[in-house]
Amino acid sequence: MRSHGVSKFPDPTATGGFDPNAAGINQSSPAVKAAETACERLLPVKHVPFQEPTAAAYTRLLHWARCMRAHGISSLPDPKPDPPPGPNSAAARFGTLMGDGGYWVGIPSNVNAHSPAFFRLSTRCGESPN
Repeated sequence: MRSHGVSKFPDPTATGGFDPNAAGINQSSPAVKAAETACERLLPVKHVPFQEPTAAAYTRLLHWARCMRAHGISSLPDPKPDPPPGPNSAAARFGTLMGDGGYWVGIPSNVNAHSPAFFRLSTRCGESPN
């Protein structure tokens, strides 16, 4: 958001949320609306859309998950063809989902998937292994 013109946008809270009102940001301003549109793809998935799993997506996410584990996110599982269970299930240890081409990796709740360090590592690990 800051790199798209909302200079006072706050860092995420410890739980990964944002409170733009606390920073005095006018959420209806054109600059905020434009930044939200530009940054929307970075937000966690709210509703998991169905997509037929593809081999290429599995390969990309597997590379990403292995790279993330190699750099300290040891609790990250391999990709699965179905989204991880919802928040009310027995396996609700995921706080964020990473999805691509019908495969999903549940990012454990104890990992701050909204931190700048996680984002930098995720971006680096998402680069092509070639």
